[in-house]
Amino acid sequence: MKSRGFTLIELLVVISIIALLMAILMPALSKAREQAKNVLCKSNQRQLVTALITYVGDNDGQPLISEGGSEFWFNQIAPYLGDDNYQYDPQSNLKGAMAVMMCPSCKPPMEEDPTVYYNPVITDKYQKSGVHNWRYHVYSEGSSHNTTGSKNEGSYTMNTWIGGWRSSSMEEGKPNYRKSFRDAFVQREDVPAFSDGAWVDAGPMYDETTKNQPPNEFNSLGAPLGGSMGGMQRVCLDRHDMGVNVAFTDGHVDRVELAELWTLKWNKLFQKQYDITMPKSSR
Repeated sequence: MKSRGFTLIELLVVISIIALLMAILMPALSKAREQAKNVLCKSNQRQLVTALITYVGDNDGQPLISEGGSEFWFNQIAPYLGDDNYQYDPQSNLKGAMAVMMCPSCKPPMEEDPTVYYNPVITDKYQKSGVHNWRYHVYSEGSSHNTTGSKNEGSYTMNTWIGGWRSSSMEEGKPNYRKSFRDAFVQREDVPAFSDGAWVDAGPMYDETTKNQPPNEFNSLGAPLGGSMGGMQRVCLDRHDMGVNVAFTDGHVDRVELAELWTLKWNKLFQKQYDITMPKSSR
């Protein structure tokens, strides 16, 4: 007896059913992937804040401070993460212990413009959306445009009011310094230590500025987020479904909704705000 093949209509029905199943399953699979990335991101930041707390304990309670030609925070805590050579060759060690600097939801930096010192990915379009890692040059021979120096790369930012770069506006004895936690490290559940970020450090500016507010839109073009112009826009990123992961100085890590960033205790005198308006998601 000769077997009967499938008719065209039957084949179309099967194809339609497969397409329907794919349409149902793909969003669930995508969500599962993002959840896995979110878990890994939290693990990364937990290791960073644990290394920070250990560093502080070994240094009589003094937070990480960088000034002049000193190493930045990621160089200083690298040995506490298990990498003693990172400061000498950071680019080659990104796949080792210092891989914790990379959020799995981020991509490598875009092609750089060597004439722009404070804008590692050329435009704010990618920094504000949190899509790409930042890249920080350690320039050689004293040139801010010399790209032959080593490149530190990462996805996370340090709260500038607990450590990181000491700018002239934060020097001891000046009024703004009394806002900070830099004189002695504090372990509190509401003080951010690290966060998903678009630059090496972040936090509310010491003077009133529009950079202390959310961006008008996450994919907008504008001034670079490096240098002294970043403010809260460095952490207000649509990286984890309109939220970012934050590691607090007491050692715990939580996902924080973007509007809730303004309710955290960034510095001693920061006034919490509850009426923040967010732009629409960039995804």
